[in-house]
Amino acid sequence: MNEISKMNEYYRFRGFDGMNRTNGNDFKDSEEKSSRNPRIFLFILFMGILMIVLGTAFFISVSGQIGYKEVTVTVSRIALYEDGHATKFGHAEPTYWTYVKYTVNGKEYEEELGLFSDVMVGKRMTLRYDPTDPTRITTDNNIVLPVVIIAGGGVMVIISLIGFVRTRKKRNKG
Repeated sequence: MNEISKMNEYYRFRGFDGMNRTNGNDFKDSEEKSSRNPRIFLFILFMGILMIVLGTAFFISVSGQIGYKEVTVTVSRIALYEDGHATKFGHAEPTYWTYVKYTVNGKEYEEELGLFSDVMVGKRMTLRYDPTDPTRITTDNNIVLPVVIIAGGGVMVIISLIGFVRTRKKRNKG
């Protein structure tokens, strides 16, 4: 008997099964309970499908930004929107409408960027614009997030289907 076999035998004798620090009965009991009740798999399936649908809608809404190009903008002016709102640390910070200036193909544009609390006139940042309509700007390309949401939903659907199959096999055996 080699060293690894001796160690495995020792741990099995002591009640360690590699999955947890018990003799394995706790894990088996929870597995049997979940196999008797497939509702958890229905919930996981529902949530997975919901994530796929919402991720697809989100992807469609941002997929138009795929061809956007980067441009360096300068904050040209700010206008007070709200004197202060509470942050998670309890501080009150003013919120400003933010306007930026940038140049595309020799033409200068000034557009409203949105509401921000940490801006100063003259601040430079990189944004993305639509080459067919340079007045359309966005702060970043959000194409990764919807793909991650769709992939997570797909994994949840696969897990639920595997659970359904295992549940059916156990019911047919027992």
